[in-house]
Amino acid sequence: MKFNKWLLPLFYVFLYLIPLNLRPLWIPDESRYAEISREMLATGNWVVPHLLGLRYFEKPIAGYWFNSIGQMLFGDTNFGVRFAQAFFTGLSGLLIYWFSMRLWRQETKAVAATLIYWSSLLVLGVGTDAVLDSMITFWLNLAMVTFYLAYSAETTRGRLLGYAALGVACAFGFLTKGFIALAVPVIVAVPFMLQQRRFMELVKFGPIAIVVATLISLPWSLRINTLDPDFWHYFFWIEHIKRFAGAHAQHMRPFWFYIPILILGILPWTGLVISALRRGWQVVSQRRDYLYLLAWFVLPIAFFSIAKGKLPTYILPSFAPLAMLIAWGAVEKLQDKSSGPSFRINAAINLIFGVAACIALINLRLGSMGHQPVYGPGQEGKQAIAMAIFAIWGIIGLIQLIRPKQLWLLSAFCLFPLMYLFPSALPQSVADSKLPEFFIHDHRADFAQASRILSNDVGLATSVAWALKRTNIDIFENKGELTYGLGYADAQSRYVSKDAFPQWLAEHRRKGSIVLFLRDRSPEYVQGLPKADEDIRRGKFTLLVYQQRDS
Repeated sequence: MKFNKWLLPLFYVFLYLIPLNLRPLWIPDESRYAEISREMLATGNWVVPHLLGLRYFEKPIAGYWFNSIGQMLFGDTNFGVRFAQAFFTGLSGLLIYWFSMRLWRQETKAVAATLIYWSSLLVLGVGTDAVLDSMITFWLNLAMVTFYLAYSAETTRGRLLGYAALGVACAFGFLTKGFIALAVPVIVAVPFMLQQRRFMELVKFGPIAIVVATLISLPWSLRINTLDPDFWHYFFWIEHIKRFAGAHAQHMRPFWFYIPILILGILPWTGLVISALRRGWQVVSQRRDYLYLLAWFVLPIAFFSIAKGKLPTYILPSFAPLAMLIAWGAVEKLQDKSSGPSFRINAAINLIFGVAACIALINLRLGSMGHQPVYGPGQEGKQAIAMAIFAIWGIIGLIQLIRPKQLWLLSAFCLFPLMYLFPSALPQSVADSKLPEFFIHDHRADFAQASRILSNDVGLATSVAWALKRTNIDIFENKGELTYGLGYADAQSRYVSKDAFPQWLAEHRRKGSIVLFLRDRSPEYVQGLPKADEDIRRGKFTLLVYQQRDS
């Protein structure tokens, strides 16, 4: 099975762009980034990030810039919110194609590498969500490519240009997500250059990248230091040192955490990984390109495995070299007509995964160990759609088993049903827990008429702000990720504790109705609050409406 390079843009458009507007925004991440960029456009403040009108210093500025541009181009829509992420994932794919062609001069390998990257489960999932990981991944991919170009340049001018381009990539990576954009290239480049016995070359030309990155980053860095000097203390100490290495680091996971993430994240190509790595290892001493790709793949995973704080998205920079390694190994095997079970194994994994997912969905319908079934009464259609998604995945694997070598690229189409049918397959329990957009829409009048809106969940608060284009949503009881922003003197009035709420309510409902939007709160908890005029509950959402009273 061959895939023409001119079909790559069409593949990308149908897999990434068209489905962007089909599903609502998830909380807390998507609603958070949507609202930050909306507020940036509304206020015209492109220097200091704000969330719900509060200072929000967890990330630098560039990611919000690109998200804001997406909303400028396509409006306050879910497509506009997610466009930047899909765009940068597309750029990563094009970069992989170009770099593969430069390394191997074989269109078949370049096309395969791009297809594998775009159709990997983790890449696609993150690349169509309104988060910043696809952006930082592109800048890191660009940094790794430009470094290799500098390394392999045959002239001094070529090396200078390569290191300058590396500095540009690192600068925008830093402005998108911080110092990690500087760490990843270093942890790959230093061991690679030591192994190549060219470390002094890195010492000689590396400062060029540092100077370029500094010059690009400096204007915004100085400006935000002038407007809000606390930014750098919070961002460097809390968001980097404590988050990754502190005793109470966020998202603490065991050392082996990324092994299952990698196995699942590279689906539907998992069965080709071991074969590609083993085949390349046989020639690693003679092929510096393969050695570099292997270092680019392995070292970031090792680095993040050592860190205490871990998230699945941290290893996304390793997926570009892995896609290229898989493509190189697979096409080499096809071209020299080698025997081996890797293509058949990959097809079998896709078949087994599809069947196992269907069985799991049946169990979710039945419920287990006393838990309520995920798909409740009246949701048979949703469950059928969910099963169809994975049944098609399994069928593709079954078809591949017939002619595993000829149809190996068919795996790239396994995720199409997921992208188009997933929104219709979501259980109501998920919608009533992670997708408040539906609930807000159904009760929009109550929210719109309220003079003050409070929520105990930042995700709910940002969803309401995004839906109503209203910044002043106050925080009730749980400060969460807004703790730092609420600590400023000019933000004290934006927080209301549970103990202070009765008195606060008596005072503020004289000016208009009050809405309290709660998540994950039991009926017993709600009974401990002042009695509301309306008590609306659905899933994990509770809406308490207090009508205006003069006394």
